[in-house]
Amino acid sequence: MAKANVLALAQTIGGNFTDAVAIDKFYTEIVNAWAATPGFLTNATLVQVPAANRFTFAGSIIELRAVIWDQTELSKLTLREVESLNPEWRNEKGAPRAYILEGETTKTVALYPAPAIPAQAFTGGGGEPLGADYPTYSVVLIHTEVRTDVLVYLELPLALLIVEREFIRESDHRDAAFATAAGDFGRALLQLVQ
Repeated sequence: MAKANVLALAQTIGGNFTDAVAIDKFYTEIVNAWAATPGFLTNATLVQVPAANRFTFAGSIIELRAVIWDQTELSKLTLREVESLNPEWRNEKGAPRAYILEGETTKTVALYPAPAIPAQAFTGGGGEPLGADYPTYSVVLIHTEVRTDVLVYLELPLALLIVEREFIRESDHRDAAFATAAGDFGRALLQLVQ
């Protein structure tokens, strides 16, 4: 419901001048830009690793910020680095120390070495602070992601940034001073919540 709230707020701030199609487009552009920016729209996803040492992550994930196995953050290695450590790395078992993206199919992560101990069964949960109740020997991905909605405290700054774009674009209601004021206020509010 947040998207509808943001668009309604942008229309209220912009008066009768806002174009519904344009502000919907601006909403998507800004949210997608935030998804690629550290600190915005970051999430943690619990992954159960299959018997093989690789898994595929969701298409909505844009960038992995960290891969954690059983409460240990793994290092990112290139294919060349892991092959210099062990040419037979795909067959090695143990406690994972690193992850590899290179040389894998899109959105696929390989763990090095492959986990020797399977993850405990996922029984729901995952709500404790910092994932304290995650099953042992599981993988947690910290990542940015594409979203259609934002958290409530981001609604007003987002609406102001949409209004900035609406009033700076070439139109019969272009108002650079109003656009700048809305954009500056929106960015100031974002600074408060970061």
